Amino acid sequence: MPARKLGQSTEVPWADFSPDLDPTSPGILLDSDGAIPTIKGYKARNAPVLYAPALPAKPLGGYVAFYANGTVSVLAATAQHIYRLQGGVWAVADTTGPFAATHPWNFAQFAHDVIAVNPDVADMLVANGAVGTFGNLGGTPPNNPTTVISVAGFAAAYVANQWFNSSAGTDTGWTPDVQTQSGLGFLYDYPGNIIAASSFFRNQIVWKNSAMWLL
Repeated sequence: MPARKLGQSTEVPWADFSPDLDPTSPGILLDSDGAIPTIKGYKARNAPVLYAPALPAKPLGGYVAFYANGTVSVLAATAQHIYRLQGGVWAVADTTGPFAATHPWNFAQFAHDVIAVNPDVADMLVANGAVGTFGNLGGTPPNNPTTVISVAGFAAAYVANQWFNSSAGTDTGWTPDVQTQSGLGFLYDYPGNIIAASSFFRNQIVWKNSAMWLL
C-alpha cells in the first residue's frame, strides 16, 4: 500500500478500511465511500451513466434476457405495462394491458420464453424471443402467482403457500400428470405465504417470512 509522512520523518503505511478500530489508529481508512479495492490499493468507483430514458411511470420490476443467438432484451414493468428497450426508447411489449399492478413484477427465462408474473394480474404472461410481446401463457398455468422461476427444465410458480411446476421441457403444460412430471403441492411446515423463490443449480430455494426451503 502507499505511505504518507507525518511531519518530516515518520512514515505511516496505509492500512485497509477498518471501521471498528480506534479512529486515532495511524494509517487506517475511516471512510471509503466510492472507493473500490484492487491488488494495488484503491481506485475511484466509476460514475453512473444514464443507460435508458425514464419510464412513463414508476418501475415495479425489470429483467435482462439473453438469447442463444447473442441478442439481449432489456425489460421493465410498471403498474400498467411491460416495456422493452428498443433503439433507446421504451416500447410497450404487452398485448393484454393496461394492468393495475401494485406489487412487484417477477420474471424468469425458459429457453427463449420470458415469463412475467404479478400477484395483481390473473394470468401468467410470456413473450417469445427478443422482440416478442407478452400475452397469456398457455397450458392452464396457476392464476395470480407471486413469483416464477425456471429450474432444471421446468417452470415453477408459487401462489400463496402452494407450488406448481410445469411439464418437463415445456412451460405450457401445467395439468398435474405423472407422465409429464407436472405437479403441485403445498408448503405447510411453517405458516404464511411463499414470498420469493430462486433457482440454485438444479434445486430451488423458496422463502416464507419465517422459513426457507431447499427443494
